[in-house]
Amino acid sequence: MTETATMNKPIKASEINPKFKYELSKVHGNKKILQCFQCGTYTSDCPIAKFSDNYRPRQIIRMAQLGLKERVLRSETLWLCASCFTCTDRCPQDIEVAIIIRVLRNLAAEQGIVPLVFKEQTLSILKSGYAYKIPELRKKKE
Repeated sequence: MTETATMNKPIKASEINPKFKYELSKVHGNKKILQCFQCGTYTSDCPIAKFSDNYRPRQIIRMAQLGLKERVLRSETLWLCASCFTCTDRCPQDIEVAIIIRVLRNLAAEQGIVPLVFKEQTLSILKSGYAYKIPELRKKKE
């Protein structure tokens, strides 16, 4: 099932974790997540949202507020954030959106929910020190 199909699927009561937003609010930088009223002010300035129809940071925040823990942690769009902090700078409620997204990514990673491209990149860094595999032909050049 595609991400869009998953996101548009009706929400079941069993998916809702009412304590999730309170757990998130206790993490440094997330205490204001409960104050977000989904104004969308920062979305127009988000460099990723400008070029992606799928990336909507406020949708991620809303899912977290609603307690849709599994949905938000399994969302591929969570990994599109460039961590530029434009959203944080533009938020009228001073909510640190980029930090909330980083915390959600960390929670997803703790559960092993990481896109394959990031797993491969991490393995490459651990193996060679480079983010991307260097072709053999390039290595032999001196």
